[in-house]
Amino acid sequence: MVLRDALVQLSEKMPNLELVQVLGTPPPDWTGESGRITPDMLRRRLPAHFRRHEFLICGSTPMMDAMEAALAEVGLPYSQVSSERFDMI
Repeated sequence: MVLRDALVQLSEKMPNLELVQVLGTPPPDWTGESGRITPDMLRRRLPAHFRRHEFLICGSTPMMDAMEAALAEVGLPYSQVSSERFDMI
């Protein structure tokens, strides 16, 4: 995972930050979330007051489209989503 160690360190220093790792193809012993991030997964993981926050997402166009749709489905206004899209060259 890109920047995994830095994210783990950051989550250890910030009590309000929960790091949820989601693997597309996890190893057999994985007990965390897996597959694609879905509205159901967001409903399980987002805090009750999530609509008070801004969401920053970054990734490929297909992933960004899916995340924006999932966040909209759980009731987050688009105005609270900042995104950065990238494509492979």
